[in-house]
Amino acid sequence: MLEGEFTVLVGPDRTETAIRPGTLALAPPLVVHGFRNASDGEMRYLNFHAPGGGFAPYLRGEQPRFDSFDPPEDGGRPAAEAYLGTGEVLTDGPELRVALLCDVEQIAIVEVRSAGGGAPPPHIHERHTESFYVLEGELAFTAGSEELVAGPGAWVQVSQGVAHTFRPAAGEARFLNVHSPSCGFGDFTRKLIEARDDDQRAAARAAFDQKPA
Repeated sequence: MLEGEFTVLVGPDRTETAIRPGTLALAPPLVVHGFRNASDGEMRYLNFHAPGGGFAPYLRGEQPRFDSFDPPEDGGRPAAEAYLGTGEVLTDGPELRVALLCDVEQIAIVEVRSAGGGAPPPHIHERHTESFYVLEGELAFTAGSEELVAGPGAWVQVSQGVAHTFRPAAGEARFLNVHSPSCGFGDFTRKLIEARDDDQRAAARAAFDQKPA
């Protein structure tokens, strides 16, 4: 949720909850869910489908349906299997804050606030796509032979096999970092934050779908 007030309903009883900006709502397969704007103001949100299930062609009008169906007679999986929250804070320091918002097989999302000028070493992912949504500030990217600076509202998507790295362009930046499928990104992030030397950082990267470029 980015702006406004978002009302979601989940589970067999269609339990409604109003969520505020910064909150993530996760509905796993077969959990009945819906959402609406119950306020008088505007709302703005990001809507992820992982895997896509034909959602983009559906929005473009290229096909009449996608992987969305009426609730089953038994009501589907319980509401407790959905998640509404602001995630798990993995580190919170003056130069870096990382909150793990979502960590399931299909997708992992972290919210990052970075005030340092450091950048991960150039790398590739062989089995998943990495994407970024800039919330505040600017991120500078090198992807393949391209270089760009992305500001608030920009979406940057890096395909499998494309060498890339990124850093705050100037001052502080806040952004979402999305990995789909997750390929164990949550565990990788924890190990990288806990690492105390280059050998431990290298071991964390070797266990994840990340290779030096």
